[in-house]
Parts: sequence; C-alpha cells; structure tokens
Amino acid sequence: PFPADSNDECAQPWGFQHDRRMTDQEIATVLGWVEDDAPQGDPANEVAYAAPEQVHLERVDMTMRMPSPQVVPPVAEIPDTVIWFILDPELEETGYLVGMETVVDNRKVLHHVGNYLSDRAEVVAMDLELDGVQDGQFPCPTMAGVGDPIGGYVPGVLPLITPEGSGIEITTDEVFLASVHYHGIETEELDDTYFEFMWAEEVPERRALTLKSHTSDGANEG
Repeated sequence: PFPADSNDECAQPWGFQHDRRMTDQEIATVLGWVEDDAPQGDPANEVAYAAPEQVHLERVDMTMRMPSPQVVPPVAEIPDTVIWFILDPELEETGYLVGMETVVDNRKVLHHVGNYLSDRAEVVAMDLELDGVQDGQFPCPTMAGVGDPIGGYVPGVLPLITPEGSGIEITTDEVFLASVHYHGIETEELDDTYFEFMWAEEVPERRALTLKSHTSDGANEG
C-alpha cells in the first residue's frame, strides 16, 4: 500500500493484504542509524535476512505475450527504451478479472511496467494513424493517456489480486495496453516478459475498481 498513510481522518477499515510497510519503530531505527553516519554493526550479531513473501496467482487462465521478444540496446546507445503494445483477451462475453501478474524475464534491464484498460476501437484508430507500427506495438509516448491504469510491475510489487467475491469488469470492447520501460546496461539484452490472467468463474457479487495514485513533491494524488 505504498505510500498509504492511515490516520484518524483516513483509515482503511479492513487492513491491507500483504502489508509491507515498516512500523514506526523500524523507521526510527533506520533514521537513527543514518543520523549516526551509518556505522557498521557487530558481525557477531548478524542475523539471516528473511526472504520476502512470494505471492503468485493461484491459477492461470490466460497468458498473453509481447508481439515479439524485445532487444534492449546497450546503455551507451540508448539509456532508456519504452514500448507500448496491445494485449487483447478476445473475450466473447463480459468477463471479470480477479488476478493479473507480470512475469518478468530479464530483471537486469526491465525497469517497470504499466498496464491499462482501453477501448479497442480507440486503440485500433490510434494504430491506423501511426506510420510504421506493426503487430500492435507503439512508440512512447504515443499511447499516453489512452486507458485507465490496471496494475503493473516494479521490483517487489505483488500481483494484482482483487478481494474475494469481487472482480474487475472487462467488456468485449476492451483491451489491455502494456507500457514496458527498459533501462539498458553495458551489453545488448533480450527480454521476453509475459502476462498471466485469472478470471472469475462466475459473475462476482461486487465490482472491483483500481485507482490511480502517485507522489508529487511529497503529496499523494489519486
């Protein structure tokens, strides 16, 4: 729930799933260590680092891939590469998404992924207007603003899993857009990241929604 801040005026009554926020005591410990110029501890008191919780979809109903594996140039040639492409579930009737996971292939170069839910007709119209576009792949930032955010990936993020009994409504007129950001390293690299989806087996009782939130100058906007 980064950067969620629960207080008397704004408190999430049900708690957060897989809450990884630090406690006030943990934050104070780190700040005190920094203020002391980050001294090295006694090796005799070293403890094993606890591996983070691993969470994945309980089942995979659909897998969708990029149009082709991406060649990421060396950083000396192009420091950052961003591509957009369509992920079309080709639904025959309205479906309800209950889980979505980005399965990263090459963690050395993949920086982050943004996923968006978009109107198919709007995306197709944009595709036809662009010269040199093939296989539903677009240059950045051509598709910016087309669609509503619906999950994504940064290192350490968990899959999108809706609360029990809920699902995100996806109509037959909608597609997913993926925005993949690479940061090159010294050598040319190849990435074949893909996306896994889990659908509700029946119409859920409640509709789940995703909200856009980001930080700007220390303030949260959503």
